Amino acid sequence: MNLNLLMQRAAMRLGFHVVRKFRNPAYTLMGLGRYDFRTVLDVGANRGQFAQAMRPRFPRATFHCFEPTPA
Repeated sequence: MNLNLLMQRAAMRLGFHVVRKFRNPAYTLMGLGRYDFRTVLDVGANRGQFAQAMRPRFPRATFHCFEPTPA
C-alpha cells in the first residue's frame, strides 16, 4: 500500500477529508477557473466579498456587483 493512501486513511480516521488542491471545487470554481472571463456579475453582492476573492483569479474581467436588498 502506498504512503499517500495510508496518510489519507489515517486522516479520515481522525475526521478529516483530504483532497488535492486541483480536485477541490472550491479552489477550481468547478472548473470555471480555466476560462478567461471578461465579465462577472455578482448579484446579491452584500459588501463585495465574492468579487474581492475572484479578482485575482480573473484579473482581466470587469466586475458588476449589485445588492438589491436595501438593508
